Amino acid sequence: MNRHKGNGLDRVAAVREAANAVVRYLTANMIGFRADEAIDYIDIAPPFSRPSLDAKTILAPKAETIGPVYSRPMMDFLKTDAISRDLTAAVEACKAHGIDVEMWVAVKAFVCMAGAVAEARFTNRSLREIANGREWENDLGHATRYCLSAGMTRQEASKVCDNVLNWAREVFDESQNWNAVLALADSLPSGGRINGHQIAKIIMRAMHGDAGGGVNATVR
Repeated sequence: MNRHKGNGLDRVAAVREAANAVVRYLTANMIGFRADEAIDYIDIAPPFSRPSLDAKTILAPKAETIGPVYSRPMMDFLKTDAISRDLTAAVEACKAHGIDVEMWVAVKAFVCMAGAVAEARFTNRSLREIANGREWENDLGHATRYCLSAGMTRQEASKVCDNVLNWAREVFDESQNWNAVLALADSLPSGGRINGHQIAKIIMRAMHGDAGGGVNATVR
């Protein structure tokens, strides 16, 4: 397994970020978006040196996928209201307005946890091993935050996270979906930004390049 992409993003990190983007693409219609609206862009922060007490520390490139925070119905209701910047208040307001936020929560948790499943598959490790890493803690923390914002208990949030881990396994078991993850990982730049339109084209080409191509992200 080649862990590095030249001097750029670590190969495992690229796969994790690509998985995040692919599941955004696959689940876009579930929260009211077209597939090409699911991702605004992916930013790759280049490596840089930071002075430390002993010597300069080289910080590895870091990737971040940016896309809509809320579902389309939630965005249409919240518009540019300042409440949209407070996650819990925004979700409570949407619920009070009669907007179903359950699918949104499931999709957001799925996006958060997909990278861990992709890493486990790519490195031939178990999720138990992956769960020892800092990335897992960050992913789980973000997924839990979305669940709690919708009024779930921590026990309910834990169940949602377990469900989306299974969902991610099923999605990445589909060859066209996994091909899309690998193709996008290979296409991420060493630094800078790749826009959502270009990302969608890479994903679509990879999926349709498979004999059994087609989007498959069954709602659980």
